[in-house]
Order: sequence, then structure tokens, then C-alpha cells
Amino acid sequence: MGDTSIELRINRHQCDALERILTERGTNIETVMQARLIELYCQTIPEQERVDINNQIESERLAAEQREAELRRFSVFRITEKGSTVFLECNQALNFMQVAYQTRRYLRQEMDPPNSAFAEYFLRNGTLISEEKFRMLAGERIEGSHNITSLCDIDLDCGMFHTAHHLEGWASFRLKDVITAAYHAYRKSYCSNDDMWRIFLDYLDGRQITEASAAMSMEM
Repeated sequence: MGDTSIELRINRHQCDALERILTERGTNIETVMQARLIELYCQTIPEQERVDINNQIESERLAAEQREAELRRFSVFRITEKGSTVFLECNQALNFMQVAYQTRRYLRQEMDPPNSAFAEYFLRNGTLISEEKFRMLAGERIEGSHNITSLCDIDLDCGMFHTAHHLEGWASFRLKDVITAAYHAYRKSYCSNDDMWRIFLDYLDGRQITEASAAMSMEM
């Protein structure tokens, strides 16, 4: 971040000889020249100016990290399968409908390559998290975090699918209803995204299990 490249020239025969000797010493031209450049910088630039520059570099680094955090989009999961529960963040910005579709593909063994566990699909582009962090992210999702594109609790053992929505809180459905809704939404390849969402949500309309939704809200 903010680095400038400096080009140096040397005859290739000289370069080969220098590289050979430095390699024998366990280093290389780039490493040595980088150290010499830093040494020159420290010897040339006054101490207070170096301090000011370091503060500016750190400020720019923190600002860049803040921008990256604000732009990040990810999805969050709790997946229960064969008696085991996994909590994870996925760097794919998947929405509720897309997660439902991938769940259907997994249950129908249509994924390529196949996965021995559903969580493996999301962990290709994700990381495991703690239950505590999952609960924290669930709260952020409901409060309206724009970074979290979906937060789903999928229980393949009990056949339940819970998802957290901004302001509305938890919505719970039978797994078979969610994957059937995904089937109808994705059935026609020429449908627009808006039409797919309409089909998906129309199918789920009236199928929410309010008791389970309330239980999820109390649990979190």
C-alpha cells in the first residue's frame, strides 16, 4: 500500500555473479538492496520527519482497512448435520434464495465436486467461527448490517431452515419447503432475478413456523 518501485540497472554478467555469491550466503540481491535502501533512508531523513512519515503510513493503513471492512460482503451459517454443528463465515455474498438453492443441490447430490458434509461447500471460501461470534453476527444482521448478505441456521437432522432478516428477526421454515421454493425459483432459466425472488417468496408465504421463529429469537 503506497509503495513505490525503484528500478536499478546492472549488466547481466555482473548480476549473475552477484546473485550467485549472495545465494551462497543465504540471501539475494533484492533483500540486500532493500536493506541498503532503508539504511540510506534512515541516514538521510531527519528523525522527526521519519516519525511523521511513519504516523502518516499507519494512518493510511488503518483507513484502507476501514474501507475494506465497510465494503466486505459475506454470509454466515450454523449447519447441523449427522449430530455435528459447525459455525462459519463464507466470503461469498450469498443471499437467502441462493443458500436455499445450494442446500437443495447438496441434498440431491448435485454438487461438483461432491461434498461429504454440507459445511465443506461454504468452507471452500470461508472460515470456522465460534458460536459466540455467530450470535454476535446474528444480532448485527437483525440490526441491519449491510456487510452480512444472509445469516442462516440449517439443521439437516431436524429438517429445519432458519434465517435472520433485518428488523424482522428470525424466520423459520421446514427445510423441504425452502428447497421446494428454490426449485420453483430456479426452474426457468430465463427468469429475471426479481421474478425468481417473487416466486421464491410467494411459495414460502404462509409456511413460516412462528413458534420456531420465536424460539430462535429467544435463543439468540
